[in-house]
Amino acid sequence: MLSVLSPRKNQQFVVQFMQQLYVDRFATIANRLAFKKSSSNYPLEPMQDRFYPIIHVGHNPFFVGIRALDLRLTDNVLEFTYKIATDTSDPFHPVYEPRSQSIVVDG
Repeated sequence: MLSVLSPRKNQQFVVQFMQQLYVDRFATIANRLAFKKSSSNYPLEPMQDRFYPIIHVGHNPFFVGIRALDLRLTDNVLEFTYKIATDTSDPFHPVYEPRSQSIVVDG
C-alpha cells in the first residue's frame, strides 16, 4: 500500500491518516467501530523520530510514514529520497544522510 499526501499537510494530519489506515487494514470490525466512536477506545500511539519526521504506527514494521523528497515516477517505478539522522551525539547538530528508495507501483 502506498499513499502520497500533499507536502502542505502537517505532521499531526499524517499521524491521524496513518492511524485510520492502520485501523482499516489490521483491526477487527468491532475495533474499527470503537476507533470511529472515540480514538481513545483503540489507542495507537505513533512512534516518531525526534530528529526527522519518520512515523511508525502499530505492530507492522513496514507501516511507516516518511517525508519523501524528490519523488520521480519513471514508467511504473517510483523513486524518492529521504533523510535519516546517522549521528545524534550532539542533539543540537545532528548529522543527516540521504537515502534513496525505489518502489514498483501498479499503474
